[in-house]
Amino acid sequence: MKVMPLIRKVHKWLGLLLGLQVIFWVGGGLIMSSIPLEMVHGKHLHGDKSLARVTDHSQLAEVQPLLAKHSANSVQVYQVENTPVYEIANGKQRHFYNAITTEPFNGVNQAQLTAIATRLYQKSGQIKAAYPVPATAEAIGLKGTIWRIDFDDWMNTSFYLAQENGQLLRVRSDLWRIFDFVWMLHIMDYEHREDFNNPLLISFAALALLFSFSGVWLLLPWLRSMKR
Repeated sequence: MKVMPLIRKVHKWLGLLLGLQVIFWVGGGLIMSSIPLEMVHGKHLHGDKSLARVTDHSQLAEVQPLLAKHSANSVQVYQVENTPVYEIANGKQRHFYNAITTEPFNGVNQAQLTAIATRLYQKSGQIKAAYPVPATAEAIGLKGTIWRIDFDDWMNTSFYLAQENGQLLRVRSDLWRIFDFVWMLHIMDYEHREDFNNPLLISFAALALLFSFSGVWLLLPWLRSMKR
């Protein structure tokens, strides 16, 4: 069998197999490179999300007994609404205490969470829903009890806050959701949308390389004729 007809056939079938994915790669790359990451991450949708500092330390209880109790040496102190809180870290475990009474701090309630979200929110929408959620794709990797606060703006903004201390952990919008969907198609990880080294992507990339080589090979006779 002659080489050129075989390469032409391989090139044709590879083109049929890869065509749609190549569109996803090129189109997805165009979309992702056109959207500023700051907007995807929603930095324009909220104010300073860092936990409020405690300015008056005179009333705070001694923290050493709490550190000894948990065999820990790491502590943060910050203000949660009107309550100063000690966050004691022991490895991956964290413990929260009222920094004045040293009683366990049991987190913030729904009314406080919505108040925090409203204060942080920088646009003109209103809260339309607030509810606890599992670690979904929009908030994957988050631990503990997470609340989702939805706003009724045109981008369907969602804030994800930790119930334990009211901290804003994630900001999601339809802009992020579009980006995330395109990213999923781009890296071909249809489950977790984060594995850039998955076998499916590697296989298609290898086939795309073979498709390119076969295309160059098919061009060689034309290049020779041009030279003549």
